[in-house]
Amino acid sequence: WDPDWQPNGGRIVFQSKEGPHWEIFGVNPDGSGLASLTRPVTTLVDQLPSNVSPVWSPDGNSIAYLSNRDENNNAGAWRVWVMNADGSNVTRLTDDPAGEFMPRWSPDGSRIAFVREGDLRAGTYEAVYTMRPDGTDVRQISSGDGGSDFWPSWSPDGTQVVFAAIRN
Repeated sequence: WDPDWQPNGGRIVFQSKEGPHWEIFGVNPDGSGLASLTRPVTTLVDQLPSNVSPVWSPDGNSIAYLSNRDENNNAGAWRVWVMNADGSNVTRLTDDPAGEFMPRWSPDGSRIAFVREGDLRAGTYEAVYTMRPDGTDVRQISSGDGGSDFWPSWSPDGTQVVFAAIRN
């Protein structure tokens, strides 16, 4: 599920269901070299978290992805994470009370676009944000007013982001 080619064509990352949860794997295009890039920190939890939606950085050195692992290693809200191409140096980038999803690297790798869930009780909806690859400088770039914004995609020169929108 959800495969993504490394920009230089070297490897493919994808998610696979492993029992009750999802994990991210890497493999060579010919099917050799299958390796788990994510794995549960512990199985001593109420519900195992999942890792999904892997996407390569433009330089092929990092992978942004989603995980619903919380601070106690239980399943919680979805957050944007990043790891090295070999699965090391795992870092959570976002920590908003709302969940996040749909990470997309800018063409030059300087920013990651993503969608943050709204709070329907407060009358807010999903909106598109961007941030630096270290999780800093988070900027909301769509309003989400009166509907939901999702599926961000960068222009080839990285100066604009297009997204789908549903309005009331």
